[in-house]
Amino acid sequence: MPEHEPDSDSSPQLAAAKAQPPERSILEVFPNEIMIAILERMEDKDLRNFSQCSVRCHRLSFLGKMDLVLTPESIARFQDGGICADLREFIHSVRFEHPDIWLRNASQIEARSTLKLYPTYGLSNDALLSKIRTSTKALGLFPNIQELFISYKAPWESQMTVYLAILRGMIGHLFCNTLRRLEIQIMERRAYICTGCPAHMRWNESLSFNDLSPENEGFIKGQEDHNTADSLIDEFVPWLPALTEARILADHLPMPYGELANKESALYYTFLARAPNVRKLKLETQNFQRNDRELRFDVEFLQDIFLQIRDLRITTDHINQRDIAGLVDKFRHLQFLDFQVFEGPRRVELGTRDYNLFSSFKELEYIRLPWACSPNHDVSQPVPPSALKTWVNDLLNSGLGHLQMVELLRSTSASAYEALRTEGLSFTVERTGKTFKIIEKSTKQ
Repeated sequence: MPEHEPDSDSSPQLAAAKAQPPERSILEVFPNEIMIAILERMEDKDLRNFSQCSVRCHRLSFLGKMDLVLTPESIARFQDGGICADLREFIHSVRFEHPDIWLRNASQIEARSTLKLYPTYGLSNDALLSKIRTSTKALGLFPNIQELFISYKAPWESQMTVYLAILRGMIGHLFCNTLRRLEIQIMERRAYICTGCPAHMRWNESLSFNDLSPENEGFIKGQEDHNTADSLIDEFVPWLPALTEARILADHLPMPYGELANKESALYYTFLARAPNVRKLKLETQNFQRNDRELRFDVEFLQDIFLQIRDLRITTDHINQRDIAGLVDKFRHLQFLDFQVFEGPRRVELGTRDYNLFSSFKELEYIRLPWACSPNHDVSQPVPPSALKTWVNDLLNSGLGHLQMVELLRSTSASAYEALRTEGLSFTVERTGKTFKIIEKSTKQ
């Protein structure tokens, strides 16, 4: 007798679904695979709203590639015994909580005082360093981090001390082998002003970390013992073999096309010494340093690192001929160059003759630059489009056989209170054999 075919209505899955109470969310019935497929297509804002719906939604949101912001609450959820402890391996993107949030929360009590508050008031240096140390230690919970966003504030003279302490805290953790993108944002911790106080009392912020707890002392100690780049890197810099992209954002960041002739300026780039596969580098700064201090240790190790960069994107407040010469010398193998300048009185001191130096980038495929000014470097007299097209033509004839597009941007503003309008020109290169055609197009963003 043939075996009885089971009724489709009696399948275990359907029976289990029918047994659910009617008021139960459909999220409790859908398999994780379906939920993850849905969550991966959500916008970041929607994903964060979804994560607040329930414990299961919160857990699922991390499987949907939501990045994790390191707060005391989120860290506790992933520690042993936490509701998300079993999801550690699925966390691929981690960021430090923005330091302004720490400082704003700490200063709420003082918000009605007579003090003119700067964003850093209300949190001691020791408490600030404890936040940084706790976030750094928490990174070890997650073995498969692919994107890491580090941000912190520190007094100017202690920024590099904290920077190296964070790097040393990463050493030995599994995620160092999976990290592909690293972003470091360093903000200066400024003083506050007491508007009704005598002049000698107005600045109430130490320039360095003092009166620290033993834990914080141990976190930052040992850096002054190193007088060579190699010894400092050996102790403080982790190996990052999978890292391909890095971004550094800091006020007073020394530009690598200048002379990195001292220990302090070279420290910003030390992590690149242990990241042999970095090809994309983004740098953003205002009031960048021009280094003229006494040489403190050899920084030749950076030369080979910069030569491996293929994609360089810089945003700063100034550019001149010496800067371009430094770029050509240190980044000879660039394929993509985006060099932009903040709006300001001394933005660009370059004419098309200065831009001719870019013809040395023989592998260049794309370049975006500020709009050149007149030969006498008068920024109020920009070069006309016809002259720019002639320069692009000369650039191509100089042997840049891979160049596909040139963009030149000009920012204008009706007043200081209106949004900037970015206008410019793009020149696209169409090649047929050994000949080429330049297509000009106006752009507005």
